[in-house]
Amino acid sequence: MLPHTCALCGANASMQSLCTNCSADLPLSPTPACPVCAISLPDSNICPTPARSVPAGFPPLRSDHGETRGLRPAYDLSWAIAHRKSESFRATSHETGSCGIVCPTRGLRPATSHETGSCGIVCGACLKEPPAFDHTLAAFSYGFPIDRLLHAFKYAGDLSLAGILAEPLARLAVEHPKPDLLLPMPLHPVRLRERGFNQSLEIAKPVSRWLDIPLAADACQRKRDTPPQAGLKWRERRRNVRGAFACDLDLNGKKVAVLDDVMTTGATLNEISRILKSRGASEVSAWVIARTPAESPRR
Repeated sequence: MLPHTCALCGANASMQSLCTNCSADLPLSPTPACPVCAISLPDSNICPTPARSVPAGFPPLRSDHGETRGLRPAYDLSWAIAHRKSESFRATSHETGSCGIVCPTRGLRPATSHETGSCGIVCGACLKEPPAFDHTLAAFSYGFPIDRLLHAFKYAGDLSLAGILAEPLARLAVEHPKPDLLLPMPLHPVRLRERGFNQSLEIAKPVSRWLDIPLAADACQRKRDTPPQAGLKWRERRRNVRGAFACDLDLNGKKVAVLDDVMTTGATLNEISRILKSRGASEVSAWVIARTPAESPRR
């Protein structure tokens, strides 16, 4: 069998999709972070309890043939799923936000029981103007080299990268309560014809399969082909996407995860979450591959 080359630098990556150096360079999402919007929090505002980490003994993901494949797209998450259901995997008081640490100067508070995060402290922006989504999972901070992978996937149409991008998000999501539905961010038909595929759907497919979450690919539609959000501030972005989505599905009492590739201010995710809750969703989570580090959702 021929060796794989690194999807980023082209070096010999053995049986993996990324070489050791490029894998080490991937910018993991920061801790501590707001559990609602995933924005990085200053270290001085958290309690001294260590941030949440992958459960001890989490094995390397493997292909259907048993070889360790790193970020190759054919994984066995059954151990992690079983571990989540076991008696040994229980959130500590720190993980459920009941540690009681509040910053008196920045308006931070412990998260409620469903807002599990790195420290369970909600940022001031989310306290002042809560978004329609309840919490956010971000696998990476947006920066080199994850930006190169996303660009090659989204704009160059390299669909082979879907599994590489989906796997870290699946590993993160398996540590959290399982939603009833997984919904990819919809594209307007015009944009879909131009690109040829919906990048969020392509990432959602393996995540749905690995975690055994029903995929609601057509539950929502993008009614308006909105102008690009780049360069707009939060309130301008919010106006830009207002009324852009429609949903015909009865979501009464359902917990829904919306999957998108990148979260910047969260305006688009906020708007679709608002629509989902108007259709009866009891809880909406934002699942993203990368979160831009410099933006707060209400700036």
